[in-house]
Amino acid sequence: ECDIMVVETTYGRPNFSFPPREEVYCNIVEWTAKTIKENYLPIFLVYPIGKAQEITKLFNLFTTIPVVTHPIISKANEIVNKFGDTLTYYDLSTDGADLIKSKNCVALFPTTYSPKNLKLSYSCAKIALATGWALLYGNKDVDATFPLSGHADFPQLIQFIKACHPKKVYTIHGYASDFAVRLNKMGIDGRPLFK
Repeated sequence: ECDIMVVETTYGRPNFSFPPREEVYCNIVEWTAKTIKENYLPIFLVYPIGKAQEITKLFNLFTTIPVVTHPIISKANEIVNKFGDTLTYYDLSTDGADLIKSKNCVALFPTTYSPKNLKLSYSCAKIALATGWALLYGNKDVDATFPLSGHADFPQLIQFIKACHPKKVYTIHGYASDFAVRLNKMGIDGRPLFK
């Protein structure tokens, strides 16, 4: 139990309900294997810190598909490896360049890259986006989306708040005002941290 809780409500609306993580992982691996089999290069647009390491580890643990990472992602992966985890990857600017040409790998690029520009640079590529926002935006500008997020979805937020029995909940980011209104309708004192 707690008196005051602050929750991050990026996905604080009921339409944000993610499938089980294991299901998303399976879909990512299946799409990637199918894409390679069709002789395309699968490229994932991911956040360089967090999501990139999760997807690198996913492919390391459950496939033999080599992972090629953009140099920014490689730097983050190096730090993860330095502090005890083991991520296997090939940097795009060095040994990953030949793998990319073979298309027998999966490539990870930061979300700052334009899908259109990536397809111009890698004509035989299929682009995927891994983010919780996939539930809202669908396949706009990309070939596939996967609702993979490090943030809690709406049901998880509600479940967590109910389990903690806070006297007051402050909401921040995303749908902070909407979520606070919903909490009040449930009898929980909810307020956005910022107006």
